[in-house]
Amino acid sequence: MHTSPMVTDAHAHEALRLAGEVLGQAERCGRPAILVQAQLGIACCYRALGELDAADVHLNLALGWARLSHTPDAEVEVLCALCEVGAEQAGALEGHDAASAHATRERVRDRVFEVGQLAARVSDSDWEVKVLLHISDVLNRLGDHDHASQLQARAMRRMAGTLAADAAELPALGRLADG
Repeated sequence: MHTSPMVTDAHAHEALRLAGEVLGQAERCGRPAILVQAQLGIACCYRALGELDAADVHLNLALGWARLSHTPDAEVEVLCALCEVGAEQAGALEGHDAASAHATRERVRDRVFEVGQLAARVSDSDWEVKVLLHISDVLNRLGDHDHASQLQARAMRRMAGTLAADAAELPALGRLADG
């Protein structure tokens, strides 16, 4: 069985330093798609350090750049990360600030539904299915099992449609092989 090396704070801080350098280069470049990835990198590092509020700030910056890039794939990627971080924030708040935890869960639910709408516009139908299953998992963790089940059913219908389309292409592929 393969085990991944343990990430230490020193590793996470070094990764954050490097991600900061990448962000600096991305800012000099000024291209939205590159800035999205750089902000995602910073957010990932902050999340690894348990700094969820800082991760949230950088993810929101990434979301702004993703929207400027006009690519649903980037927007969906960032929104999924925001959902994950938000679910973690809600869990961290649960024990000592129920009102903030509730508000955070509601914000995450809103984002999940936004992702659900955008998922139909991503460039890869397989990724759409993965996104739908991923955000349904977030909803399950938030206790919203009914909506999570609806997203899972939508993912299954999408998979069935993709499999049917793939199967419909098989006879044509056979004729190509005969030619």
